Amino acid sequence: MNPLLEKSKTSLMASAQKLFETREEQQGDDAAELMGALEDAVLAGNKIMFDPKTHAHLEIVKNPASRKDPVSTVSKGITGLCWIMYMQSKQEIDPQVLIMAGFILINDALDFVERGYGIKVDEQVLAETTKRFSEQIMEKLGITEEHLREYQANGKVTDFGQPQQQNTDGILSQPRSA
Repeated sequence: MNPLLEKSKTSLMASAQKLFETREEQQGDDAAELMGALEDAVLAGNKIMFDPKTHAHLEIVKNPASRKDPVSTVSKGITGLCWIMYMQSKQEIDPQVLIMAGFILINDALDFVERGYGIKVDEQVLAETTKRFSEQIMEKLGITEEHLREYQANGKVTDFGQPQQQNTDGILSQPRSA
């Protein structure tokens, strides 16, 4: 794996651990349970991305033109993947777990893009992909700037907005039945 991506994944796991420990101290949430949920979400996301049954449906695999803009393709794809996992969990997966899983999955997807297609992944590509994913997934989850300010001020959000009921185009493009 690209050393930048490896370092990023390690840093993200350490950040998640600290975040969940803080939640445990402030809100009584179980940090070990949240870390387990994160590991499960990353495992599930990678299984979906790299399972032979679904891998061929990845936009970056099936559409060579999408490789010209890996930032857009990967950020949109990981957003779609996280949305699928969120909906499959019946909207019960913790949003922080889902978002952290998305950050980690970005590294795995970009590693695939670099090794599989020879597209150079540097700090700028990683940062812009992460930024776009953050914007897209928060919009889908109904998380606003106001929610983020409330979280920063109080350590929690009293009421998230309603998740959008959008399609999941992006990561998979399976044929739709007529």
